[in-house]
Amino acid sequence: MQNTEALIQCIRGNEFEGELNAITTFYGDDFQKDNLRCQLKMVSANFESDCKREDVVFADIVKYVKSLSKGEKVWLNEVVKLIKLVLVMPATSATSERSFSSLRRMKSYLRSTMKQARLNSVMFLNVHKDKTDGLNIHDVAKEFVFKESRYNTFGKTYCIC
Repeated sequence: MQNTEALIQCIRGNEFEGELNAITTFYGDDFQKDNLRCQLKMVSANFESDCKREDVVFADIVKYVKSLSKGEKVWLNEVVKLIKLVLVMPATSATSERSFSSLRRMKSYLRSTMKQARLNSVMFLNVHKDKTDGLNIHDVAKEFVFKESRYNTFGKTYCIC
């Protein structure tokens, strides 16, 4: 959030030093603070948009930076890097949310019949459903049955497939 606020405050002509400090503290050596400050001021001075500066949103800034020439983007490399980071930053962690949701369903369905090791295995299969759906079930079953450690359970089996 600090990333977008620094850009917006700068374009609007407001003080953005607090946001700049937060960015450079969070990202450490990824940004050169003085260069970023100078480049933000350059973007603010040259910013052109259809709307008033008070009404500028992050999408307007992205549109402006995309319209710059390659040479201008090289001169504003710190600002371009900041915008790229904002654009690829996930809003939430959907994977963990899916995992917790799946776990809740699995535990309510199989609460009393499953030990922790089996629950972990079933959860892994459920969360990575896109990969496990592509597996050939007959090949998996054959590999399971033909393991040497399972001779006592299944006997010596011969493949007739």
